[in-house]
Amino acid sequence: MICFILSLVALHSDYKPYGCTLKAERITQTVLDISLIREVEKLCIVTEYNEGGGSCLDLGHMSVNDLSFLNYMPKLKYLILALTQISDLTPLTGNESLVYLELFTCQNLRDYTPLLTLKNLEDLNICYTWGDIEVISQMTWLKNLWWS
Repeated sequence: MICFILSLVALHSDYKPYGCTLKAERITQTVLDISLIREVEKLCIVTEYNEGGGSCLDLGHMSVNDLSFLNYMPKLKYLILALTQISDLTPLTGNESLVYLELFTCQNLRDYTPLLTLKNLEDLNICYTWGDIEVISQMTWLKNLWWS
């Protein structure tokens, strides 16, 4: 099951992409330094799955360059970081819940090595990134890879 979240917007009724029930709330305050937030799930779209747990976080198109807060989100299943300024994927190391990761056009990203620890990752989008694709070739468990 893949849950695509396009943006952090208010949804006043349940939205069911691919059988998921998505409940969202509008973020009412501006976050200048997201790395200081310990409980990001309070600010992001949290998805309740029929299969029992997990969450989605879409930080695409935001000024994010530090992912250390992800250490506090061990049940994160779907993560979108498209067009962000991230350069270090180390905070993702060993996440056993992550199944979908979108790194589309993360131009500061060069080292994919931390992704080798994401054994449950199924879908990876690294289009228009500049890292060494040799690392990705070792991820034989991927079901879908977007790369160009």
